[in-house]
Amino acid sequence: MATTQRDYLATYEGSEPFAWYKQGNPEPITARHDPYTIDVVYVLEPQARTRNYHQNEAPKMEGQTTKGLRIALLVYTVYSVVYGLVHVVSPEMVMAKDPAIERVLGAAVLAFALGAGLAYIERAWERVKIVVLVQVTWMILYTITMAWGILVGGITAVAWAPTLIGAVFAILLATLYIREERIKR
Repeated sequence: MATTQRDYLATYEGSEPFAWYKQGNPEPITARHDPYTIDVVYVLEPQARTRNYHQNEAPKMEGQTTKGLRIALLVYTVYSVVYGLVHVVSPEMVMAKDPAIERVLGAAVLAFALGAGLAYIERAWERVKIVVLVQVTWMILYTITMAWGILVGGITAVAWAPTLIGAVFAILLATLYIREERIKR
């Protein structure tokens, strides 16, 4: 419900009734002039409740990805590019038993890194959500197969570090995906 208010005591210099407006006063109030007094009524609309934003943080546009997801995608992209390049360029560095298979794994990781990088650049959630879901699935499968390979002895124990990093990314991206979906409903 709107509230109305009248101001009767404001006096502005000028010979016309709307001198207050020309003097830069943005709100219409009563201007008193001789021999006439003009009453102008204005309506005060209640403001919608808004979230308090940090000084440097602009409000998120409708349907846009959150800052947290974008940061996670950027970190994931950088990590995946480094990981993929190491496996493609120098599979011996990761103590690969079969360098050809490691190069294929590196190429696949680079392809996923490209998808994550494009998702980072794109801000529309509707265009990003499939890519994030694919990344989550990839990280879950990567973590399971790497852990399995280490436990049965096919992969060296040094691979626990990237396996645990993969598990962290799987959990992080899955959590952010679920959060984004809840926000958009």
